[in-house]
Amino acid sequence: MRQEMEKVLQVLFACLTSERLDELAKETGFIQRKRKMTATKFIQLLFQMEGNFSTNTLQELATSYTLSSQEQLSRNGMDKQFKPEAILFLQRVIQEIIVCLHGLEYPVPPSFLETPITAFRIIDSTHVQFKNPLSGSSGHWSVKIQFEFDFLTGNVLFFTVNEQPMSDTNAGKERLALLQENELCVQDLGYFDLTTFRAIQEKGAFFLSKTRADSHLARLSCTPRYHPNGEAIQSSLYEQVNLQALCDKLKPGEYLELDDLYIGTTHRFLCRCILVKQTEKGFAQRLKRIDRRTVQSRKQPKRTVRQRANCTVYMTNLPKNVSTETILSFYRLRWQVELTFKYWKSVLHLKETKALKKGRTMCHIYATLLVAILSQRISYQLRNASAHTKQIEISELVAMRTIAQKVLPIFWQLQRTKKALKEFCQLLSRLLATTAKKSHKKSQTNSTTLTIL
Repeated sequence: MRQEMEKVLQVLFACLTSERLDELAKETGFIQRKRKMTATKFIQLLFQMEGNFSTNTLQELATSYTLSSQEQLSRNGMDKQFKPEAILFLQRVIQEIIVCLHGLEYPVPPSFLETPITAFRIIDSTHVQFKNPLSGSSGHWSVKIQFEFDFLTGNVLFFTVNEQPMSDTNAGKERLALLQENELCVQDLGYFDLTTFRAIQEKGAFFLSKTRADSHLARLSCTPRYHPNGEAIQSSLYEQVNLQALCDKLKPGEYLELDDLYIGTTHRFLCRCILVKQTEKGFAQRLKRIDRRTVQSRKQPKRTVRQRANCTVYMTNLPKNVSTETILSFYRLRWQVELTFKYWKSVLHLKETKALKKGRTMCHIYATLLVAILSQRISYQLRNASAHTKQIEISELVAMRTIAQKVLPIFWQLQRTKKALKEFCQLLSRLLATTAKKSHKKSQTNSTTLTIL
């Protein structure tokens, strides 16, 4: 782990040089002339505050800057830093770091070595709401963050922050331009779109998603009807699959693979489907969610939504040599993005802000995300290294929190000598190893299979 941490930090040292940061600051207009606050000192302050520019007062931020840089900066001087150019500067720094980290080699987790998957893309979005100082206590404004990363590496693949919310469906289409062959896209129902799935398949990539409760699933009919001229009657070419009848034959927790199913009504799409019957607890929780959404929206759900609440259908185009159990375990990994959002909000305090000027709040958002991306990428490198060499699993949350709180604040100090860097990485690796547990050789599932002839 020590060597992997050194490798990542060396890449970041080469990326975040004072010269390069000054170039980005000049290109964005953040710094146009020589002054007390340099681009490096601004990023250094950002690391010291763990990206949190909102919880502390301007005076506290100015004091922290003065103590670290030995240069006096007033409260008003600090306030002037949070301008539109600072937002552009932070955006460029994030882009620069993402590109640099993509060049890192990484050990592939053993569970993925036997699959054709080269990247495990997980995409999701989150809303972050902030108080509006101009609208009193009840006024708020929000941003929507679209975030996609590779579970194998921690690399960020798609990333947007929008005040005008982009729908998940459109975001799912927009990121297709970045998709490569043999990459797997795992996504929730917010991104469900048959044209998107078709585009993914045409690129030679894979998808894995749940199907909507009202999705039309059908098989080719064994007894199609024909017109007198010999042409087949289109409506008779397919026969709808009675999912509820199949689900009733399963016990809670059992699953059934359904091959060669067509999804859709007008533009039918052939895929591999897996039917899973919910446990009693899962079924009850799903009904509660349906009832809650009904109250919130004041609209009754479609009849099929409640009828199919006891079963879940997954659709994918992964090849047959990837087992059903593996596919189900892959989808459970989608929760990694939910844990990422939780880390942003609970550990890095992304949403904990007072009623501030929008410029400062936006700087807070990008600064927090900068720290989040760095800490996540380093922790993933350590995770893979520990699993590959020592067969142990370190706590990623502990690793990310430790990197944000202990590594980044002294980032520039670590560059002084190779010996100091080596000793620090060695110590940190030992500390993280104490949080580790034995790696699971295979993902276990509480589902069982049932074959229906």
